[in-house]
Amino acid sequence: MEPSGGKAVIRSPRSHPVKRAGLGVGLAGLLATLAASGGLAAEKKNVLIFGLTKGFRHGDAIDKGSPIMKGIAESLGYNAVVSEDVKLLSPENVKQWNLIVFNNTTGTLFKEPEWRAAFMEHLKAGAGFMGFHSSTDCFYDWPEYGQMLNGWFSGHPWSQKVRTRVEDPDHPLMKPFGKGPFEISDEIYQFRNYKRSDVRILMSIDNSSVDVSRGGRKDRDYAICWIRPWGKGRVFYNAHGHGANVFEDKAFQEHIKLAMQWAIGDLEADTTPSKELDTAALAAKAVETLKAAKSDDERIEALGILSWCPHKEALDLAVAQFDVNQKVAAAAAAAVQGILAEPNEVPKERQIEVLKKALALTDSRDVRKAVRAQLGKLGVTDLPISVPPGFIAHWAVAGPIPNPKNELFEKGAPPETGVDVEKGFAFDGKDYAWKKALSDDDGIVNLNQALGNSNQVIGYMYAEVTVEKETEAELRLGSDDGFVLWLNGQRLGGQNANRACAPGSDKFKATLKAGANKVLMKVIQGGGDWSGCLQVVGPKGEAVAFTVAK
Repeated sequence: MEPSGGKAVIRSPRSHPVKRAGLGVGLAGLLATLAASGGLAAEKKNVLIFGLTKGFRHGDAIDKGSPIMKGIAESLGYNAVVSEDVKLLSPENVKQWNLIVFNNTTGTLFKEPEWRAAFMEHLKAGAGFMGFHSSTDCFYDWPEYGQMLNGWFSGHPWSQKVRTRVEDPDHPLMKPFGKGPFEISDEIYQFRNYKRSDVRILMSIDNSSVDVSRGGRKDRDYAICWIRPWGKGRVFYNAHGHGANVFEDKAFQEHIKLAMQWAIGDLEADTTPSKELDTAALAAKAVETLKAAKSDDERIEALGILSWCPHKEALDLAVAQFDVNQKVAAAAAAAVQGILAEPNEVPKERQIEVLKKALALTDSRDVRKAVRAQLGKLGVTDLPISVPPGFIAHWAVAGPIPNPKNELFEKGAPPETGVDVEKGFAFDGKDYAWKKALSDDDGIVNLNQALGNSNQVIGYMYAEVTVEKETEAELRLGSDDGFVLWLNGQRLGGQNANRACAPGSDKFKATLKAGANKVLMKVIQGGGDWSGCLQVVGPKGEAVAFTVAK
């Protein structure tokens, strides 16, 4: 079908000489459906929800998200089609769509210059375009596409639960989120060729909800959603949508509904471009916020701003946050790193002092790496191993012990009844010695490096954690692959699983006795990576004072 003299008409399949085989919900299927239904009412608007991928495929988001959007469009009285048939975007067919939605498209979907010209001409003539998530991972060889969307994908620093700030809470498209924030588990993009002042920014990442040092933008401007006019047409983009969970969120569905109405031309909304960030004003506001802050979130957000917006009070204010609590101290450490990374007149001795404190407090691998590099430039080379707070860095390890039938998860070896790191032990006719091993900056011990690359084996990790008085604690463990954990000879738990090492994936409540506490981990290795880690914190995640013999 395509507009003809103001009336929607249906072309017969013969009008489009394409093969039916393999089209799926494509052109032939669409025409057959429309013909069977007797055609479309002339006043109805047509929406194409397109999910073709030529690169990485976000299958969950496409397979579940596209039908959800089809239902939303139909609830608004629009005709909606879900398809991956690229012929629906040919010069002959693109004109029929009042709104084109790219749901997680990737790669070069079509190359023909005449197709690209027709696509852009149609949008500029008044059609709407909506893009989600990896629609910016498309058409890298088509400059006008990148210009239209205000940039291309340039990495995803975060895959986690995040808070998204509603920058324009009074905007019609933002009503479902109120004043925000919008919280969701998602993969978060950053962009190249992005320019804030070319579009109206509606949502951006709350930098206090992520390890902002992992991002690649010096200005920390991680926008998520924006709109713009495109000729007489309208363009909407939202970087959310890596998984189906985003499209299943009720608030996000209402957001899509309003965005569809705006993009198709049925809802008016302000598209005045946003202003570029005023770093001086941001810094001044952050200083005032930090001085009056009553919550951790306020402190962390202000510290994030001061890490890249220069202010004469920034360093002293950031250092003052070291003693608030571990969560705020980690944000302050990142701020100190950012502040001192810029040209400054801070005396060398002062820089070394606060950077060493930051190194001890940060829970970010990227910040630790940056701080170490800065201290190196200042002539500090004798730095101790630095791990996130609570992680055990110094271990004794033994192995590898063959486990070809995977029997040693249940079957015990001598360390499970007692450890003597000086004598070692014998098992199945072989002698094993204990050796020292250090974790990396994430607190993870690489057992392939410490004990040698092996498959179908087990290894042991042993440490003595000393506290001054009886202390309630939580032991947070990660292992690749399975594990069994003991504290002072008592088995706390285990998993016989194939998995990657994720710190904190298993948590155990425990009571540490005054003095030395014997921690033993058995780490099972199937193949590939082999590692383990343990963090000691309080019952609510607070810091616990302890020492470990080196």
